[in-house]
Amino acid sequence: MFCKNCGTQFPDGQAFCPECGTAVQSVAPVEEVQQDVNNTVNEATNAANEAAGAYNETAGAVQNAYSSANGDYSYNIPERTPMSAEAKKKLIKFIGIGAGAVLAFIILFIIFHGSPKKTVKKYFNAFEKGNTKKMVMCLMPKKSAETYIDDNYNMEPKEYYEYIDAASKVLLKGLKSEKYKLKVDVEIKEVEKLGKLDKLKSDVRDSYGFRDLDDFKDDKSLAKMLDKQYDIDIDKVKAVAAVEAKVKLTIGKEKLDSNTGIFLTFKYKGKWYLLEGDMPHSMYNSLISMIQSYDDKDVRKDLKDVIKDYQDELKDFTKAKSKAKSKSSDYDIDDLYDMADDFLDSKDLDW
Repeated sequence: MFCKNCGTQFPDGQAFCPECGTAVQSVAPVEEVQQDVNNTVNEATNAANEAAGAYNETAGAVQNAYSSANGDYSYNIPERTPMSAEAKKKLIKFIGIGAGAVLAFIILFIIFHGSPKKTVKKYFNAFEKGNTKKMVMCLMPKKSAETYIDDNYNMEPKEYYEYIDAASKVLLKGLKSEKYKLKVDVEIKEVEKLGKLDKLKSDVRDSYGFRDLDDFKDDKSLAKMLDKQYDIDIDKVKAVAAVEAKVKLTIGKEKLDSNTGIFLTFKYKGKWYLLEGDMPHSMYNSLISMIQSYDDKDVRKDLKDVIKDYQDELKDFTKAKSKAKSKSSDYDIDDLYDMADDFLDSKDLDW
């Protein structure tokens, strides 16, 4: 071994040069380094040979297959060439597009199935924007909406949406132009999954007004709404959840209303719906009532013409609605007696 500082030769294994005292760096013998390099090269060569052998074997099999199927026809297997930089870019782009498609599918899947709190938020968001169809779709499936609107308003869903959309847009546009733009804030306090409708515990049923499933089916309000008006088979309602939410309505800088309440939701065919929710025209009529009874007289005066325009726009719908026979009031005498019994029972009274 030679000292790298002074060049003095001395035996291997010493830590310092005996001549100048320079520390000696431990360096592996050339033979060991060369052996490691040779081993690495040999391993890489063997791997490459195996890959080439597998490729040639596959190519030979393909050529034999073509020869057998086509007589003397010979299929020349092209030589394998390294992938170009441009091809690599295309492959990476293709993989990126595929990954994006998968991600989009996952997002759509989540949105489609939704959740109790998303349904409540979506309903009020649609109300704020005047999107009546989206509001209805938060209450019931599309087919149920067709049945409900036809039975209760004697019109096609498209016609209903056109009436209420036109009226709500006049109202929202008027509020905005008068600097009273409608804003709806929804703060979810708690979401409680109550379980399947037919397996709710007695204390849960009592808390939310549910009874046994058979009693629920005979209920003259909730079951009638789901089964007879919404055309929903309550046996297929997979789950029920209660959403506690604070809903605050403001117009411009004026706080119109703020309440915390419980919204019942139900899961049907993979989606969550509001079990207790008003149709769009009822919601906008409630908004009008709030404005008309607002404490500030100046606000009521400012919005007087806006309210009139909304009501004028709604006249055609009101006329069409008055011609329809609403099933919500279509009770026979037995229904009325049952409802009276329920009321008296709730008050611990007798006939």
